[in-house]
Amino acid sequence: MIYKLGFIAALSTLLVRFIISANSGVQFFDFTSFTLLESIFYLLSFVWVLLSIWDKYFRTRCPNCNSAPVSLIDKEELKRWEEIKQERQQRGPPDTPEFYNVDVIVTMVTMKFLFKCENCKHTWDKDNDIPLDIQEA
Repeated sequence: MIYKLGFIAALSTLLVRFIISANSGVQFFDFTSFTLLESIFYLLSFVWVLLSIWDKYFRTRCPNCNSAPVSLIDKEELKRWEEIKQERQQRGPPDTPEFYNVDVIVTMVTMKFLFKCENCKHTWDKDNDIPLDIQEA
């Protein structure tokens, strides 16, 4: 809930900047006129907005009740395999770098994660493919 207030904080920073720019005659986007306290306020509200976005779109939630407090009960490896992928590497001196595409062997693992909701006690699992190790081919 508190993360959702991050959007209000961002709007309030824009309002504060508008009031400051209207009263002092500086441009709205003149970053050189920011005071230290104003810069800290903008930075905190920006971080707050990022936390709000994470909370809304990326945080693991219960599929049953959409509640956020969930716990990881168990994890299990389902399968393991190797893939060959291309990676861009730089070689040579830093002033005249040369770039090469190098084949690398990536060890991939499919993991099964078992979650439990703290509110409704619903349990569910989720499978993810995770890269483990990278070696040159």
